[in-house]
Amino acid sequence: MSDEVSEGISAWLIVTGLIILSAIAFAMVYWGVRPLIMEREREQNKESQQYQDAKIAEARANVTGIQNAGSADQKQHLVDQFCPKFTEIKSPPPDLVKANTQYCG
Repeated sequence: MSDEVSEGISAWLIVTGLIILSAIAFAMVYWGVRPLIMEREREQNKESQQYQDAKIAEARANVTGIQNAGSADQKQHLVDQFCPKFTEIKSPPPDLVKANTQYCG
């Protein structure tokens, strides 16, 4: 009878160990692959028209802010925000091309 109990305990320990190892393996794969998936989704999102429209709207808001800035520091802060946004726009409209030439050099 004690052999049956030992075998039962051994089987239970093996199953428990396999479950724990499976969970650890899943977590390692998930956290290893997840950044790659997120980067791909981010790149696909940048290509969408909705994303581009939002970037154009943000850039235009920055240009308006630059034109209405009260101080040189405030203007420079807005220029620092505008220039990187402009580089993310695939087909910038003429008004933003002009602003980019004027403010970003």
